Amino acid sequence: MVQQQDKFDLISNKIIDTYYQESSPEEKEILVFGTKIILVTVIGYSLILLFGSLLGVGYLALIAAVTAGVIKIFSGGVHASSLIQCVTSGTIMFNLFGLAAKYSTFYLKGKIIILLFGTLLIGSVIIDIYAPAIVKEKPINSKSKASRYKIYSFISFFIVHLIYFSCYKLGVANQFVVAGLLGVIWQLFSLTPLSYRLYNRDYITVEQAIEGR
Repeated sequence: MVQQQDKFDLISNKIIDTYYQESSPEEKEILVFGTKIILVTVIGYSLILLFGSLLGVGYLALIAAVTAGVIKIFSGGVHASSLIQCVTSGTIMFNLFGLAAKYSTFYLKGKIIILLFGTLLIGSVIIDIYAPAIVKEKPINSKSKASRYKIYSFISFFIVHLIYFSCYKLGVANQFVVAGLLGVIWQLFSLTPLSYRLYNRDYITVEQAIEGR
C-alpha cells in the first residue's frame, strides 16, 4: 500500500510532469516540493474550517491556524513525521483552540490585555533562544541564513501582536483575539525542545545543522 505521504509526492510529480515538461530535474524538484506544500496547506486549512464549522468554531480555528502558520514560516518548529499526521494533528489541535477561544473568553474578559503582554514578553524570549527551530527535512546551512530567519521571526511575531492588540483596542470580539493568541502560543511551544520530545523528533540546534551533524 502506498503511504499517504507518498501519495502527495505522486500527485505533485504528476502535476509538475504535466505542466512543466521542459524544466530541468533540479527545477522540477523545487516545483514538486512547492506543489506538495501547497496541497498540504490547502487540504489542512480546508479540514480545519470544515470540522470547525461543524463544531461552530470554524473561523476561530482558522484564525489560530493562520496565525501560527505566519510565524512558523521563518521561526520553524517541530511538525509531525508525515504529512497526513501533520494535517490530522493540526485539524484536531486548532479546532480545540477554537473551542477554547469560544468558551473561555467570558472568563478572560478583563485579562486579555495581560495575555497579550505576557505572550509578547515570553514569546520574545523563546524566539531569541530557539528560533529558527530546525527539522531534518528543512535544514539551515549557514549562520547568516539563521540570523535572517531569527530577525524575520521577530518581525512576523511583532506584527501579529500589533494586529491583535489593535483588534483588542478597537473592540473586535475578544474570542477572535484569544483564538489568534492561542495560535501564537502553540507556535512558540513548537520551537522548544519539549515539543520535539512530544512529537518524538530529534531536536537540532543551528550549530549542529551547520556542522552537518
